[in-house]
Amino acid sequence: YFINLKHNSAASLIAKYVDRQLRGEKGTTEQEVEIRLDQVMTLFRYLAEKDIFEAFYKKHLAKRLLLGKSANFDAEKNMLSKLKTECGSNYTAKLEGMFQ
Repeated sequence: YFINLKHNSAASLIAKYVDRQLRGEKGTTEQEVEIRLDQVMTLFRYLAEKDIFEAFYKKHLAKRLLLGKSANFDAEKNMLSKLKTECGSNYTAKLEGMFQ
């Protein structure tokens, strides 16, 4: 698939997009964020480098949590549940540990 042609590029861009959505943009409703996260998961399914996405996502998640930049913790938990459904609990174990 074309999404996997450039090394790390797609994984980092998708993680950055998720970060922006979870930080909250002005004028964006929770429903719009939910729709966008569903669309991201569609792309994620085709991503070959899921481990690289996880590394970028973890870095952005840590910044959001430490700096208090997350707009909605329910959206954060929802994204983790989507990742868990797609990749399994081993994939999200460390990410879920960051919330405790």
